[in-house]
Amino acid sequence: MSLEFSVWDRGRAGNGYGGQVGDRWCSIMETRRGFTRGNHVHGVDQFTVLLSGRMKVVTYVDGEYRETMLERDRVHVTKAGVPHITVALDDSVGYEWWDGSSSMTSCEGIFDEYLQ
Repeated sequence: MSLEFSVWDRGRAGNGYGGQVGDRWCSIMETRRGFTRGNHVHGVDQFTVLLSGRMKVVTYVDGEYRETMLERDRVHVTKAGVPHITVALDDSVGYEWWDGSSSMTSCEGIFDEYLQ
């Protein structure tokens, strides 16, 4: 068995590291205060754990925005097909994995008020 993570993002929001573990993509993300991650939808469930800092997940379900604060060391599940974005309220580190491939579709226009 081997595990190799590589850098997949070196943007203004912070670095993202990821790798394939079996049939799952796993990612560790540094996100600077005020920046976001996501703005997309997945075809499979996404699992997120806050390791440090403060973050919230915003979903768009049935025409309504729902904000959920992430709790350190607790798994948050974003169900397949739900548009979402993660907002860093402080410099934060999170860990994510998907129930299969991490393929995604952009949600342009849905979360504009949250984007920098």
